[in-house]
Amino acid sequence: MARRRWRWHHATGEMYEVDPNAPPAPRRFPQIMASTEAYESPVTGEKIYGRKHRAKDLAVHNCEDNRDLPSQTEMTAAKEAENNKAIDEAVDYAADHIGQ
Repeated sequence: MARRRWRWHHATGEMYEVDPNAPPAPRRFPQIMASTEAYESPVTGEKIYGRKHRAKDLAVHNCEDNRDLPSQTEMTAAKEAENNKAIDEAVDYAADHIGQ
């Protein structure tokens, strides 16, 4: 039996059926995230209080924000491709030089 979802329509006061595969309704308000806890800057040792302070501290000291770096998945894919290439080269070398 198929699963059924229902929602309450506030204007009409009635329930209506919703497609169970439909994406969730968009949020009415933006999601507010808490700022980061205070921590010591790895560059200067000063206390950092929040995201803006962190961005400013990094900019002042010419440091990169790690959020601009490739994701772990991209790094893993690149490393795997590099390893595969090295393995292929090693196999080719062994095939050419072993057994002569």
